[in-house]
Amino acid sequence: MTTWREMLWSVILAGLSSSALACDLPRLAAVPDPSGLSEQQRRAVQQEVAAYFEAMKAYTACLQTDIVAAGGDDAPKYRAVLVNRNNAAVAEAEAVLKAFGKYVPLPANPGSEAALRRTIDEYAQGKLNYDLMTPDVGQFVRKIEADFHRQITSFGKLESVTFLSTNVLGADVYLVRFTDGVMMWEVGLTTDGKTSRSATHVCMEGGKLVDPRSVPRCRPPDYNDLSPDQVRELSVASGGP
Repeated sequence: MTTWREMLWSVILAGLSSSALACDLPRLAAVPDPSGLSEQQRRAVQQEVAAYFEAMKAYTACLQTDIVAAGGDDAPKYRAVLVNRNNAAVAEAEAVLKAFGKYVPLPANPGSEAALRRTIDEYAQGKLNYDLMTPDVGQFVRKIEADFHRQITSFGKLESVTFLSTNVLGADVYLVRFTDGVMMWEVGLTTDGKTSRSATHVCMEGGKLVDPRSVPRCRPPDYNDLSPDQVRELSVASGGP
């Protein structure tokens, strides 16, 4: 069974190159009690947490590079120190994630539904606008574009897009219904409207596309104890469309 630590590692380390920044531990994100905070203040906390996780990606990637490069007589001790720093970073990020749980759900980010509908339409047509994606998302999408085009067209006509919640990474989570089934889709946007995250949760039962929330083995992290009408999103699992 996948643990929170494993899932958190998958986000912190996924898609990173060895050209990491200096190994500087990022400043801990402030996550005050949300009671009494305005939506604007809650959004500001969300943005700080998202920036914190991005900084943690660079920090842990740098540590991993140093672990691989460690050599000499003192290498075992040095690696042990670096591994301990890695473990401490993951534990800290887990604590931030837990504290942020009180902020969920938040209203949808402006423009996220329109961006999701546009993305689905582009996949269906097989014509993706990479200018509206961040470089890392664009790089990933280029690898799966053809396969996902075939999948999207096999699902039938898009019928509805329903907002569920906003996750700790700042992405909005939607329930997307097609003629032949339903899936969950996360979409994140930069301040200038580019797609910074695009990830789907798809579940097949009996050859049919079904709601991932209705099947325990398919539910994203933190959905296991919730009914479909009590959805909140704290998923830190990696992945893309």
